[in-house]
This record gives sequence, C-alpha cells and structure tokens, in this order.
Amino acid sequence: MAAPQTARLTFTNAPDAARMITELRLAITQRKNNPVTPLHADAWEHLLQTAGLLYEFREIPNGIRHGFNVGILPISTTRTPFNGTTLTKLSSYYTPIITHKFESGRYIGPFNHALLEDIIGLFQTSPLSLVPKPHKLNAYQLVQNYSFPRASIEDYSSINSHIDSSDYPCTSGTFAVLSNLIWHLPLHSQACIRDVKEAYRTVPLHHSQ
Repeated sequence: MAAPQTARLTFTNAPDAARMITELRLAITQRKNNPVTPLHADAWEHLLQTAGLLYEFREIPNGIRHGFNVGILPISTTRTPFNGTTLTKLSSYYTPIITHKFESGRYIGPFNHALLEDIIGLFQTSPLSLVPKPHKLNAYQLVQNYSFPRASIEDYSSINSHIDSSDYPCTSGTFAVLSNLIWHLPLHSQACIRDVKEAYRTVPLHHSQ
C-alpha cells in the first residue's frame, strides 16, 4: 500500500520582530512630536501674557510644546558605558524602579544597540547606579551619572560638559541665613515651598537633545 501523504505545514512560528520594530519606531516618533510632561503650554502662555512677560519668556511655552534645547552638541560616536555594579547587587530594588518607569511611560524600549542606532542615529548613554536614600532604611534612589566621563577624551565627553551652568543661576542658603531672612520679613508676609525633585522628569527636552 502507498504510504499516506504527509500534510504540508501552512504556517511558520516565528517572533514578530517586524511588528516590534515598527511599534518602537512609532513610539519614538510620537515622543518626538509630543513630549511627555504634565505642564500645560497654553496655560503657561496665557499666564505669561496676562503678566506682560510673554515676550521675555516666550521660550517657556515653546519648550513645553516641543521640548527644550539645553545646548547638548550632536553625538559623533555611539557610547554605551557599563552601568554601576549596584544594579546587579541590588536587583530586588532596581527591578521595581525600572518596571514603574516603563509603566508610567518614562521609558521606551527595550532596544538593542543596533536597533536604537538604526532608529535615532548615533547615541550616548550615561551609567546608572543605585545610591541609598538618606534617613531611609533599605531604600535606594536610581541615579544617572550625566558627568561621565569626568575627563573628556577625543570625541567623547559627558552630557553635563555641554551645559553652561551660568544659564541656570540659582542660590542656596544655610539654615541660619534662611532663619534670619524669615525673622526680618514684614508682618503678614506669606511663604510657600515647592518640591522640585521631579524637575528632570517633568521638563521635556527637545528630541535633538
């Protein structure tokens, strides 16, 4: 008797890599066109206009809409230095932090080296590490070292080295100085405090940065 003919397979199981790459490209394009920030450009523009300050500070609503240019020069060579060893030593603390960043839309990815360079061109990363939070037991803060490398070598310099700190003047005072200032305020003076710890997460950068 003739052996029965084996049925041919009409499908192939394979990871849908093309779809993933397309979705990542779309995500980056969306992020370029619509920077993620809780700040409302129209509201800032209206209040600055009302105060007669829009001409002087017109870059603020524009920066909120399109992202701010802080002076970082174009990257000439892709650089991906190693992260700190604390990420593996303290992985039980690191993993929830990163998971939260993806879930909140702060991070896009993950990307491998070739894919990211194909989508955005040459790029540079800054090392991540975990540092203990002061006055909190078994609590760690994720930090990114934008001053790496400390010394520029040929065409490789840190992100912070491109930023002129004189463009962002600020002052700080000791407890004694602030106490003296408050003591000499006129009667019925009012004060407020503002927590700026989220500043780097809320102020959007232009995609060229």
